[in-house]
Amino acid sequence: TLLKLPPNQILPLLNGTYHRFQMVTAEEVARRMEREQEMELRRQQDEEYQQALRADQERERRREQEKQEEERRIRDEAERARQKAQVESDRLERAQALVRPEPATGGARIRFTLPSGKKLDRRFDANETIASLKAFLTLHFAEHNPEIKNIALSTSFPKKTYDEDDKTLTESGLAPQAVLMVQDLDA
Repeated sequence: TLLKLPPNQILPLLNGTYHRFQMVTAEEVARRMEREQEMELRRQQDEEYQQALRADQERERRREQEKQEEERRIRDEAERARQKAQVESDRLERAQALVRPEPATGGARIRFTLPSGKKLDRRFDANETIASLKAFLTLHFAEHNPEIKNIALSTSFPKKTYDEDDKTLTESGLAPQAVLMVQDLDA
């Protein structure tokens, strides 16, 4: 039927068909571009999501690592405190084993001048050692002044330091009586 139409009617018909084709093609290109933009947007969003997910996982890994390190630090501190307490307990037990009961008479009467200036008197057997004097003071300080742990004994005049722990009070010249200065070696 198209061949029977006069040429002046065919041209507008072809032009209309051509314009409709262009519109359909333009719509199709626009839809395709829109789909591509949506796909690119989704790809970017997925990439951003993956980056955020990796960052969250890394933060969580670091947080877990810090938590483990903190737990390890707390365990180590508790172990050190336990060991320190055990060492202190052992030290006090050794001191307790060295200290004999105070004799009622005889022996050596020792007056200790403590770092605070306070005086402390006690009687010891003359055959006890310098180590027993230090053990007595260790127990005294454990009860009254736990910061003092490392002590030295000396006389003020003539100046003499008593550091031979195995000498008896008689051998050291501290019997029948003596005044000893107590120094806190950690002060």
